[in-house]
Amino acid sequence: MNKDFERIVASLDGDNVKIETIGNIELATYERSNTIKPAYGILVFKGMKKKPESWRISYSKEYVLREKEYYTTIGENFKKVQSFKELGHPYKVGNIVYNSWGYDQTNIDFYQVVGVTAKTIKIRQLKQRTVETGFMSGDTEPIKDSFVSDEVLTKKPYCYGVDQWGIGFEYGAGGLLKHETMSCSWYA
Repeated sequence: MNKDFERIVASLDGDNVKIETIGNIELATYERSNTIKPAYGILVFKGMKKKPESWRISYSKEYVLREKEYYTTIGENFKKVQSFKELGHPYKVGNIVYNSWGYDQTNIDFYQVVGVTAKTIKIRQLKQRTVETGFMSGDTEPIKDSFVSDEVLTKKPYCYGVDQWGIGFEYGAGGLLKHETMSCSWYA
């Protein structure tokens, strides 16, 4: 349990304090009956942060229950993501991944997975074919097994949602290619 959460919960001025841990969320709900009207409170810590994610006191019990439901959902989703992380990334040798980047244009680079470990993937950049479909825009597709160079990059995939994996690049981010082509654009 987060030590700062424990310290604040011990100092709460309230009755009927209920403590729950859901995934990476620790929350305490409580009532304050020593006020003119009964008041309800919720204290939420996320992970090992030193400050509360949320600390609210309201005369509306419904408000506190909505806030509790919101953070319970976040905690449940965290648990689901953790279970996917434990299974490991989905990348396999031969998969094609993309990198989308650019400021005033959309650049797409394609890579082919050439090696896999439990925590990393090795990729090589692929040549691509682009067809103009509009003014300074088009569709681009990778040419499998046709590499730009011999350079091999090692990347560590990250899980950002339930069964959603990404790859960070120096510029931009990407993931597993799910369609044959991707839209791109250029300037001048």
